[in-house]
Amino acid sequence: MDRRRRASGNPLGRHLTVNHLAAAHEALRLVLVDPAGALRMAERTLATTDDPAVRAVALRAAGQALAETADLPAATARLRAAVELAARHHRNADETAARVSLSGVLGSSGRIDAGLRELDRAARTPQVVAQRGFLLARAGRTPEALACFRAALPGLRRDGDRRFEAILLLNRGALHAERGDLPAAERDLNRCVLVATAAGLGQLVADARNNLGCAAAAAGDLAGAFAAFDTAELTPGVSAAQLAATRLDRARALLSARLAADAMAEAHRVLPLLDLLRRDLDRADAELLLAEAALLAGDHRQARAAAVTAAERLRAQRRHGWAALACHLEVRARFEAGERGPELTAAARHDVRRLERTGWPGAAITSRILLARTLIERGRTREAVDALVPAAQARRTGAAQSRIAAWHAEALRRRLSGDRAGAIRAARSGIRVAQDHAAAAGVDELRAHAADHGTGVAELGLELSLATGRPAAVLRWSEEHRAAALLSPPARPPGDAELAGDLAALRIVSAQLAEQIAAGGDPGSLRRERDRAERAVRDRVRRTASRVGPVNRFDPTLLATRLAHRALVSYVVSTGRLHAVSLVERRYRLHDLGPFDRVVAALETARFAALRIGCLPASGARRAALQHAVAMLDATLCRPLPEVAGRDLVVVPTADLFRTPWSLLPSWLGASVVVSPSARLWARVDPGRQGRRERRAVLVSGPGLVGASDEVAALAQLHPGAAVLAGAAAGVEPVLHALDGAALAHLACHGDFREAGPLFSALRLADGPLFVHDLLRLHRPPRTLILSACDSARCAVRPGDEILGPAAALLAGGTRTVIAAVNPVADTAAAALMPVLHRHLLAGRPPGQALATAAAETGVHGFVCLGYG
Repeated sequence: MDRRRRASGNPLGRHLTVNHLAAAHEALRLVLVDPAGALRMAERTLATTDDPAVRAVALRAAGQALAETADLPAATARLRAAVELAARHHRNADETAARVSLSGVLGSSGRIDAGLRELDRAARTPQVVAQRGFLLARAGRTPEALACFRAALPGLRRDGDRRFEAILLLNRGALHAERGDLPAAERDLNRCVLVATAAGLGQLVADARNNLGCAAAAAGDLAGAFAAFDTAELTPGVSAAQLAATRLDRARALLSARLAADAMAEAHRVLPLLDLLRRDLDRADAELLLAEAALLAGDHRQARAAAVTAAERLRAQRRHGWAALACHLEVRARFEAGERGPELTAAARHDVRRLERTGWPGAAITSRILLARTLIERGRTREAVDALVPAAQARRTGAAQSRIAAWHAEALRRRLSGDRAGAIRAARSGIRVAQDHAAAAGVDELRAHAADHGTGVAELGLELSLATGRPAAVLRWSEEHRAAALLSPPARPPGDAELAGDLAALRIVSAQLAEQIAAGGDPGSLRRERDRAERAVRDRVRRTASRVGPVNRFDPTLLATRLAHRALVSYVVSTGRLHAVSLVERRYRLHDLGPFDRVVAALETARFAALRIGCLPASGARRAALQHAVAMLDATLCRPLPEVAGRDLVVVPTADLFRTPWSLLPSWLGASVVVSPSARLWARVDPGRQGRRERRAVLVSGPGLVGASDEVAALAQLHPGAAVLAGAAAGVEPVLHALDGAALAHLACHGDFREAGPLFSALRLADGPLFVHDLLRLHRPPRTLILSACDSARCAVRPGDEILGPAAALLAGGTRTVIAAVNPVADTAAAALMPVLHRHLLAGRPPGQALATAAAETGVHGFVCLGYG
């Protein structure tokens, strides 16, 4: 009876089986759209049928859904059951599909060899070949992976398998981006978007856009990268696994922007999610990223420890290609921590071979430079040259970071071969790549950090220029890389309601936090809320696209013309020594000023003494300490340059010298000293071109600053018709509105400087802090801005003499002159200086001369004229 029923078939039974099979396939379709819903549908189907054809598909759907939602061990069990069931009933297509899914879950668990063995047992279909490529790519076996992708793609298209075609394009595009082939990456990922959209695979569309963010980051378009990551993360129905992947990719992009602290914070944010998902593979990737971020932050001990841990985990997963990268970071940490000798040379040589064998061309270039430096220190120049030759061959193709490193290698090779001029040309080519890369990065913060990629080649070029003994060459070279972020067209953050709302929310929580700290309360929860609000602002601003324009090259003729009878002094540091180039009446001179650490120590002493004098009664001991430090600075910075005596000065300091109290130095007492981040930035200002501005002054007094109201009231007498904002009227939005387009602005407000987050430094106004991010929203910043509170010109220093802070933001945005304090100045002293300064400005004196004269008349020093004066 049973045999007859099965032979003839029950029409109702066939209908139920068909419905169950359709439900199982629908569960498969839902895996990438709604993994939790797919799991529920697959489990219901398994509970209602014994048909092996249906159960094989439903078990596969359940396994894939479990892999997407969280549980890799349960996913592995479901998929093994699907393989065994399909094999037992000779359902070859179902068995092959289940083995493909199982291999992917094994790979995600870090068991890549086990995944490859599953594929060896499957029929050789295009899907199997493509899946082998995915696993080989995760193992770092790039050439084999690309070969598999090439072989599989025609078959997938022939079979009409659009889902697998989209997945192949997604993964191959990501692999191309990692390896620096950006055009190929964009082609594959854009094609993936088209294929996945046509097939209704929304989650794959989100994945492709996330990978386009990775490609944009590799191309240096960090604003585009962060925008893509935000879009992917906010995709409706995004799974926890996809969210983790996007956050990890965002951390990688932050690291590529040299934002080490932010990258580490993002990695720490994703680690708990990876642990919840049991994503051991991605956990190893996160640990590798932490090692690289620690190395960038200069924490060599933590970098080495993290690299060793990551390498061990990666080797256990049989991901030898990635383990090679972790070992490379360990070697770099050892070198940068100061280790030298035969053991490190041998490790570097092995590192080069391992990286090139496993397909890491960019890291291999860096490793060859490191190897060459160890060989040079041991006197083995010929071997060093041989090590650099292959690295230099990659200087015209690939990602910007790799090309910069390759030009660095070529410059070093030419120097070792005796071709000094050729070495300088090669170094300059590397700097040009770095400049273009930084200019495309987005807002000024990202540009300043992105410029760090060129620091190594810039230092080599400066060393080569100094060796020529030609001061003009030294000045020209120092200007190639100095404060490059301030020279590109400013990338304006979006002036939309969302950004204004984010800043307003941050203002509220910042004010509440300040009140709670002042009251002695526990600020923990408010500090976390402020951090979240800052992240919202930072993420929105970083999506701002850059206005890439022509790089402002150094023009010595224009500089000499602009200087006229003034003198220029430019300071540079190379191999621990401070040098100065002076330019007077078109004549250049070069001075070796000695060890730089002595100057840094004197600066710290002067700042500490000035701080104590500003806060405590000026005792004889404190005044003596300040005078001693100032005398040391004068002896090093000024007295060796007699040719500039008696002239108005334009000073271009290294970033570390930005806080020098120039007006206190005896040799230049009474001289007009204008401080600029670079000679190019100073020379590009056309003094005869004023632009369209309202001919008015803006005077603002903030809360809590002793004498601010009286100071502004006195200045209002000097500026009839000025816009005066005081008390409750001096709120952020009214002040910003008044500043936009003003000819002169004077802000008597307390300031709060944030070293770790300089763009969140702020001036205190009636309704809360006015952040640097607010100032960046101005379309026409005031032509001259005076900040009368102490320490208001502080800037954060970044490699490449890049500076970040309120003054830097204003100069980059178009303000010609900022007068502010670089060291602590008592409020009463500043209030005495300001009316005198304004009277000289109103008399037509240039800002630098006005400040010098006012300081001489009042005896109040510590303020500097920044920019053009």
